[in-house]
Amino acid sequence: MNEEVRSVILELLDEAYDAFKDDDSKTLKDISDYTLHYAGIFQDADSTSIAVLVYSLAKVLERRKMHKYAQWETFRRDALQYLKSARTALDNLDVEKYNATIKYIFHGLGKLEDKFGQYVTEVIRQAKIKKGSGVYEHGISVSRAAEILGISPWELSEFIGQRKQVDKVSLATLSVKERIKMARGLFR
Repeated sequence: MNEEVRSVILELLDEAYDAFKDDDSKTLKDISDYTLHYAGIFQDADSTSIAVLVYSLAKVLERRKMHKYAQWETFRRDALQYLKSARTALDNLDVEKYNATIKYIFHGLGKLEDKFGQYVTEVIRQAKIKKGSGVYEHGISVSRAAEILGISPWELSEFIGQRKQVDKVSLATLSVKERIKMARGLFR
């Protein structure tokens, strides 16, 4: 693992731990977005996997009705413990243990599905696609971004295409005649 990536991941693990402990999904999403910058530069699996994991944690946090079940508390406690363990392993340069610990957190997310159906799998899949789009926006090809995140280039291309369509629609302006007509309608 690249030393710069390692130091960034160490820092964000601390921040992610605090944000998850405080039920702060917005901060988790911000951390995930920040990590994409490094994924775009180094094109490494470590940056992308932690970005997907942190984003997935944010999305699961937002699903408040999950929080009333005992299984949620078990997951929450375990996830916090594993975030600490991952940080310790990475701090001790034990990348193998770090990777195993990150997999445990993903595994814990998967166990939530026993109670909540396919929602968690869909969250992780959508997180990979969304983060892949962010990697693509950093100048990485669609096929390389998809490869890094373990998704198909077709899924990523479809998502990027949909976003571009939304951007085009939101950028479309009314003609002068339509704006005058609308203004007149407002002042009648």
